[in-house]
Amino acid sequence: MNERSDQPENGTGELPQSGLKDEILQRDENDRPGLLYRFADSLRGGDEEQEKPEEPEIWLVFRLGGTSFGLPVADIREVMRVGPITRVPEAPFSVTGVTDLRGRVIPIVDLGARLELDAVEVDEQSRIVVLDADGRLIGLLVDAVDRMARILPSQKEDPEPDADERTAAVVAVYAWEEEKLMLLDVEELLTIDETHPGH
Repeated sequence: MNERSDQPENGTGELPQSGLKDEILQRDENDRPGLLYRFADSLRGGDEEQEKPEEPEIWLVFRLGGTSFGLPVADIREVMRVGPITRVPEAPFSVTGVTDLRGRVIPIVDLGARLELDAVEVDEQSRIVVLDADGRLIGLLVDAVDRMARILPSQKEDPEPDADERTAAVVAVYAWEEEKLMLLDVEELLTIDETHPGH
């Protein structure tokens, strides 16, 4: 029977003279974390904070004249066809009257007049976009409703500076199908100072 030797054969049992710490834990000559740290980082995604993907915003796209506008869907109660509208004496110039929405009387605002564009000429394509402004329902009369658009915050551009006060309602611009989509802020839209006479 051969005697057991305490010496490793061919040096295979020897530990590195430099020790494992330098290789596994410390940084190497390229200043990279050691093997153990790199493995741990791979499990948790590294030390850098993971960026959350952008959440798209949903906008309703509609037309006034030849221009496309957008309103956030979160502020919209519904879209309805244009029904009978009753005129109201001494109403603001952009208010065309009131209409009945399932037993509730709501004001109807001509959005073209509101933005000092051409007034809406009601036809088969015209629609009323009903906003829910803190529980107050307001109908916006528009030329036509096109579609819904999903827009990432990073895709929005700042509007061009303009001296016209009505452009305060345009909070961003989005390049959409070879044209610019004007994105409106509901609060700004409803607080435009109506000091001009009607068209």
